[in-house]
Amino acid sequence: MVKQLYKNAFLDFGFTSIFDHGIVKPQCVVCCEVLSNESLKGNELKRHLVSKHAEHTHKVRAFFERKEIAPKRQRFKTPDNPAVIALKQVTLASYKVAWRISNKKAPHTVGDLIKPAAIDMVKTMCGDDVARKLEIIPLSNDTVHRRIVDLPLDIKQHVSDRIKAIGTFNLQLDDSTDISDNAQLLVYGWYEGPTDLEEEFLFCHALLTTITGEDVFQMVDQFLKEEELSWADCFNICSDGTPAMLGVRKGFTARVKQVNPKVNVFHCLLHHENLVVRHLSPGLNDVMNEAVQTVNYIKGSALNTRLFEQLCS
Repeated sequence: MVKQLYKNAFLDFGFTSIFDHGIVKPQCVVCCEVLSNESLKGNELKRHLVSKHAEHTHKVRAFFERKEIAPKRQRFKTPDNPAVIALKQVTLASYKVAWRISNKKAPHTVGDLIKPAAIDMVKTMCGDDVARKLEIIPLSNDTVHRRIVDLPLDIKQHVSDRIKAIGTFNLQLDDSTDISDNAQLLVYGWYEGPTDLEEEFLFCHALLTTITGEDVFQMVDQFLKEEELSWADCFNICSDGTPAMLGVRKGFTARVKQVNPKVNVFHCLLHHENLVVRHLSPGLNDVMNEAVQTVNYIKGSALNTRLFEQLCS
């Protein structure tokens, strides 16, 4: 028997959804009565509304949305409720699949392919009863998109909570230009973990106009305010050697020192290596230049790359 699925439009008839042993069922938001899965049809739900709650037949959707809050709160007051447990399992499964889709940089619509394939595999190996539980896992394009948006926000919140608990943090900044010639500011946070220093990506924002030290400062300052972090707790700042970062008067670090004079400023190690390369011995410098020119020649043309692959073969 094909199980019916809940549709958002059913709330117009005063019905929300509830999970009972892995099966979605309609629940009336007025009397809290739970109907069978077979009743998940517009005409069945409308018949219940007309026959038992005739006084509410002309109510707008907003009325039923307010009524829906009460039964939802009641469910979560009892965490051992099978419906609550099933709902949490379904949500967790949806997030895990969205995480894998995001990790592989796959289109959000892949969820519409993964779900039928998973159902077919489970149905073949474990039977229809187990496969039926997978049918209620939401993996539509919009749902996967929302999950992927929620995941980094949750990670950022955890990182902010750790930094607040420790009390001090370090920042590492870099501004780069992407393939569309848009300037992007990347900011990483360093803080003391349980066993060693931990590094986490904090945010990446586009610099739409100028890339001055004031622009960078205002963007980082806004992020710290949103996360309720203080410049006074910033211990070190690591950046490249551009004037926008290290300018004595208008650079980013100069603006930071105005609000936290005790902050330490360091030069990025990768840029240190780049500076050292400029002062290599003549012999080593010639070897490096020849190697760089060879790589650029091979990778600068698709034909050269293919020919080089054949040569290596």
